[in-house]
Amino acid sequence: MLRVCDENKSRENGLTKYGKPAHDLTLAVGVEFRNKETDGVMQYIALAKNNQGFEAINRFLSYHNREDKPFPARAPEMEEALIVYPFGKVEPEQLKAHEYIGVTVSDLHAFTMYKAREDYAFKFVALYPVTFLPPEIARNEKTKKEKVIYRDHNTHRLLRCIAHNTLLSKLPTHLEACKEEYMLPEEELKKQFEQFPELIFNAQTLLQQCSIECKLGEDKNKKYFTHSAKEDLKYLREQTQKGFARRYGDNPTVWKTHIEKELTIIAKKGFTAYYLIAFDLIRFAQRNSYDFVGRGSGANSTVAYCLGITNVDPIELDLYFERFLNEERVSPPDFDIDFSWDNRDAIYEYLFHKYGYDHVCLLGTHVTYQGKSIIRELGKVFGLPKEEIDNLVEGRKDKIERDHIAQKVMGYADYIISKELPANISIHAGGVLITEKPIYQYTATEFPPKSLPVSQFEMHAAEDFGLYKFDILSQRGLGHIKDTVRQVKKNKGIDVD
Repeated sequence: MLRVCDENKSRENGLTKYGKPAHDLTLAVGVEFRNKETDGVMQYIALAKNNQGFEAINRFLSYHNREDKPFPARAPEMEEALIVYPFGKVEPEQLKAHEYIGVTVSDLHAFTMYKAREDYAFKFVALYPVTFLPPEIARNEKTKKEKVIYRDHNTHRLLRCIAHNTLLSKLPTHLEACKEEYMLPEEELKKQFEQFPELIFNAQTLLQQCSIECKLGEDKNKKYFTHSAKEDLKYLREQTQKGFARRYGDNPTVWKTHIEKELTIIAKKGFTAYYLIAFDLIRFAQRNSYDFVGRGSGANSTVAYCLGITNVDPIELDLYFERFLNEERVSPPDFDIDFSWDNRDAIYEYLFHKYGYDHVCLLGTHVTYQGKSIIRELGKVFGLPKEEIDNLVEGRKDKIERDHIAQKVMGYADYIISKELPANISIHAGGVLITEKPIYQYTATEFPPKSLPVSQFEMHAAEDFGLYKFDILSQRGLGHIKDTVRQVKKNKGIDVD
């Protein structure tokens, strides 16, 4: 059972905060595998029977993303995963125990004449993709006629044209999904397959084998820096004491009123490992003479100041620790650490080497279409000349009002922007995830040009899962300062801090 709750959308969906969802949904989670070499034709669907199956699917997908290899024609035997092939791709006698054949509504005519359907009836399941919102019904008040508008499907076709750099009139039908792929009420769906009710029964039987557990909001970051919470706290206290002696000498009042208070809250909230991971990272930087600056609300922590994560004295500046971390806060504290642009790759390498590629990935982000860029792309799809596209981008109202194609371009541009449809996946400016369990239990990973794994979900989805980022930021200004200090030493013989 996967309890689904998105706090950010609670008002529009009637959902409540973590632990108190408005609905309990039993979900079958899986992946459609398609090869770009075959224009995105589906190879098969992999469904996770449980969390172990979901991890196996994510590992398989991540491997092919990393190696940039096409998916094999036959799926590997992934433990605790079920495979569904499109109708006509594999003969039923070739199927393994965990493999099935999906039959769509458009396959029913061929399925009627398929000889093997009776001998292997248990291997065929109803397959009904849901890709779009239902069509809209537009009513003409003058003629009283109604018109069905497949807005989502039309948008899909335009985006496929953009992806393949082709005109709308030249988009092959095999590159687009069927416009009837929208959610139907259960009774309507059964009616579509009424000639073969066993297909619905088999699909239900298949889905009943699938469930996944995920407690949203539960902290899934690396739990311990050493081997236990007790050892972590002991180590944090020891390192804080060393730094305290450097920063404040032997002032017992400061230790009692600030340090002890902070250590108690840090331990109580379970954020000891978070501090120690950040501390270990800046010690690595110091050993290698990498310049860094710890900033943000972390500067409110006296413990962070003693550890050297930040260099601002919270007591001198009268900064409140509660602004950084308090007993009511549910998300981990956020250390923003700037490194010179030419050192950050070494920082990444250290993190991946220390905690392992199975437990570390960069945080992804979804780049959405923006006003001018989507107008320009849609103009190309409709075959408009550059001059007319420039007029639309510049907002020439006279051009838009008298041209029905221009109105379509602007209308669909507004729709795409309002739906925040993604243009591509990218990398968060500095977010790094370090997980206790393998990262594949939560996401598959992409491999952009940096050759480091990137999560397929973005920051807000990661936080919903209970994964909170470390901000490892790249600062070109810090590199320039470092070069300046080096030049002053070379030219003037002066050491500048």
